[in-house]
Amino acid sequence: MDRTFFGAIGSDFELRGASEARLARIQTGPWTTYVPTLAQGAATVNKTVTYARYVRFGQTCIVQGDLACTSNGSSGTDVTVGLPLPAAATALATGIGAVYNASAGLYFKGGAEIVSSTTVKFFSFHSTALGFLGSVSFTGMLSPGDLVRYYVTYEVA
Repeated sequence: MDRTFFGAIGSDFELRGASEARLARIQTGPWTTYVPTLAQGAATVNKTVTYARYVRFGQTCIVQGDLACTSNGSSGTDVTVGLPLPAAATALATGIGAVYNASAGLYFKGGAEIVSSTTVKFFSFHSTALGFLGSVSFTGMLSPGDLVRYYVTYEVA
């Protein structure tokens, strides 16, 4: 019987089968800081990067970010964030995102979709107040004090 186990040592992951001849190794890199772009529509939004890091293993990239807006966006348009490494494909739902509207004291949660090889946009899971936990789409303008938070996993080109 072939038994397989998965283990982690340091920054190396090992997948071993019944024989050492079938050993596959995936090197992981360290969590690396990056400076993402933030935009809403055609407006580049200035921000303070509270946290923006990624890790790559093989062709997979995991990204986490927490951005505090310091300027205005453009109301009624998509909120987008830059990726640290080029994506292999677009038009894929690939993670989650949230906008905290400081003036309303509300979080608007939704999905993240890769819209270009370097950018993700956030979309609402629901379009009415009757949605999950009363969630509605964020259509306001990003303003100083608002937060943009995201977690994305994607295939690197």
